[in-house]
Order: sequence, then C-alpha cells, then structure tokens
Amino acid sequence: MKTVYFMRHGETDLNRQGRMQGQSDYPLNDTGRAQARQAGARFAERGLRFDRVISSPLSRALETAALASGYEAERIATDPRLMEMGYGPYESLVFQELSPEVFRFLRDPEHVPAPEGMEPIPALVARLGDFLEDLRQDEREEQLLVVCHGVALRAAIRNLLDDAGAWKMPIENCVLYRCAIEDGRFSPIEKLALDEPEQEAAP
Repeated sequence: MKTVYFMRHGETDLNRQGRMQGQSDYPLNDTGRAQARQAGARFAERGLRFDRVISSPLSRALETAALASGYEAERIATDPRLMEMGYGPYESLVFQELSPEVFRFLRDPEHVPAPEGMEPIPALVARLGDFLEDLRQDEREEQLLVVCHGVALRAAIRNLLDDAGAWKMPIENCVLYRCAIEDGRFSPIEKLALDEPEQEAAP
C-alpha cells in the first residue's frame, strides 16, 4: 500500500498581505518556516517518516518540504505539475484590486471561465490528475509526502473526490491531507489534524 500525504506550503508575505501569489516565486516568511518546522515536530512525535518527498519547484513549497520532512533539498524530487495555478497578470495584486470579472471566477471557478491570462481550470485539473495517475501506477509500497499549493491541492482533491465543492474548501498553510493507494485504487482523501492521534488510512 502507498500512503500519500499532501501538504500546502507555509506562510509567505504575500499570503499575509492577501495577495494573489500564483506561480511567482516568493519565499516563506518566518511564520511559514515556523509552521513547517512545527509540522515536522508533529511528524516526529507520531513516528511518521517518509520514504520519498515530492514538491512543487517553487521555493516556498520546496523549503516547506525540507523543513517538515527533514530531507535535504537535494533529496526532494520536484515536479512542475504541482505548481500553483498561474494567475498571469493578476499575480501580486491584492484582492481589493481585482476586477468584478476576476471575482466572479474566484467565486465559481467550476463554471466561470478564467479571465484572459490566467491558467484555465481544466488545464490545472488535468495536470494534477496526470500527477495523481503517475502515483496510482507506481506500485512501490511507501509513505510519500507531496508539498504543493492551495489551489493546486484543491485541484488534486477535485480529481480524487469528483466534487466541485473542492474549490470552496479552506486550505490553510501547512494543512495536511492523506489518502492511500491500494490495488490501483485511491481511498477517500481526508484532512488530518497533526495534534490528534494517528489512525490507519482507510483501504
């Protein structure tokens, strides 16, 4: 059985300022680094160790992966399919600066087309789905940590649950989700609270 843990990166200054971050490469701030280290401490308390770590290549995700897993950055595989949704001309803007067109999209990305210059939702869902399919076909039995971004993680959950409600899920910094892959099938994905006792993943 393969157990996959999905984590969003820690806080950045743009997160704190309420800005659209997208694929712009901003680093963690001190709070984000503390969040990642705290996640790592919780993993250690649970005796949770990862056989592999895969991260988005963006520095905020890669640093989170290293701090949380204890892996040196050189040992962490990066995959561009895990990058955040590309916001194009809207990256670094505060939400109050966004046009009504962008707000309509953000409220209902499943049905409202992405504004010009943004990555289309079908493309985002497809690249995360392609990543998940590679995991499904990989028959290694292992515990795997995957570190990515808020909207990218929602796209992964959208694939796994086939539920448009995934777009409205709150995805906090360093939040952790888990699912298992057994006999070529994904178990239901579940959100984990790191301060609660570890339980076995459902088959």
